[in-house]
Amino acid sequence: MSQTVSIWTRRAGLAAAMLVAAGSAVAEGPRYTFGEIGYSQVDFDNFNKDAEMFGANGSFAISDRVYLIASYADGSIDGTDVDLKAAEAGAGMHFPLNGTIDFIVDASYVWNEVDANGFDAQDEDGYGVRAGLRAMLTPQFELNGGGTYVDVTEDDTALYVGGVYNFTDVFALSGDVSVGDNATAYGVGMHMYF
Repeated sequence: MSQTVSIWTRRAGLAAAMLVAAGSAVAEGPRYTFGEIGYSQVDFDNFNKDAEMFGANGSFAISDRVYLIASYADGSIDGTDVDLKAAEAGAGMHFPLNGTIDFIVDASYVWNEVDANGFDAQDEDGYGVRAGLRAMLTPQFELNGGGTYVDVTEDDTALYVGGVYNFTDVFALSGDVSVGDNATAYGVGMHMYF
């Protein structure tokens, strides 16, 4: 019995050493200057229609720790004449926990518009905050996740998880899922690093 435990202990130690070595082989952490175009589907919890959104977002590093963010999305609720628009602009900071993992926190101004055919468009604004982690598991693959809080008309909290696969130093494919108080969103996008 003790020999079996010893074998598993050595294997676990070897696996941990390999993970540390793999992490130290990564040349750099996450990058903060990029643009992205993407598509997302939003499943509302209390409404039997989904929304489809197309948009663009970006991040721009202005120092070693500070970055700016902006996004715009336009779409509609399936099977209706209701159009949706959303925009966001803000700034954030990242704090390296080691060579491959960053803790991020950012805050932004948020604007939403709902335009139902035959009615005046209704727009509201507020703010959002986000905190999470970005981890380069390999030089090509980033895993990220965290939480958001948005207050526009009413408040909403959500948890998100996503990934980015870097095909080259310039192009990458991303995907994410966000589960909130009122909706679940699924997104895919194409990154371009600058």
